[in-house]
Amino acid sequence: MPSASWPSQNLRNLERTGALKQEPTSASEIRRLIELARGSLASAGLKSNSLEVRYQVAYAAAHFLALAALRSNNYRTAAREGHRQLLFQLLPHTCGVDLSAALALDHAHRKRNELEYTGAVDVTEAETGSLIAATGGLQESFLDWIKRHRPELS
Repeated sequence: MPSASWPSQNLRNLERTGALKQEPTSASEIRRLIELARGSLASAGLKSNSLEVRYQVAYAAAHFLALAALRSNNYRTAAREGHRQLLFQLLPHTCGVDLSAALALDHAHRKRNELEYTGAVDVTEAETGSLIAATGGLQESFLDWIKRHRPELS
C-alpha cells in the first residue's frame, strides 16, 4: 500500500473533481509500463532514427513512466482532453519528481502535440537530447520512488 503520505492530497482532490479515478494497479502492469519506457528510451538514443522519431519515442518513454507513477498510486486519469498533460503535471505528487523536471516534460508534451498533430514544428538535436535526459532522470526518480513507497510493485 502507499505510505501515509501517498497518495498526496492533490490526487485525492483531483479525484473529487472527476479528473482522476481510483483504480487498483498490479505489479505486472507497472513492470510492463517500465519495460515499454526502457525500450522507447533506448530507441530515442539511436542516432540512426530521425530527430522527429527520437523525440517522439523519448516522449513516449516519459509518458509510460508518468502513467506508471500515477498507476502506482492506484489512480487513472479520466478519459477527457488534457489527460496526458495532467500526467506530467502530477509528477511531483505521484513520485516526488522535482517541479522543474515536471515542467520540462510538460513543455515537451506541448511540442510533441504540435509535431504529431500539425507536423509544422521542427525539433532540434538539443531539444531531443534534453528530452532524452529529462526522461532518463524521470526513470531514475520513479524507480527510486517505487522502491521506497511501493516495493511490491517493482
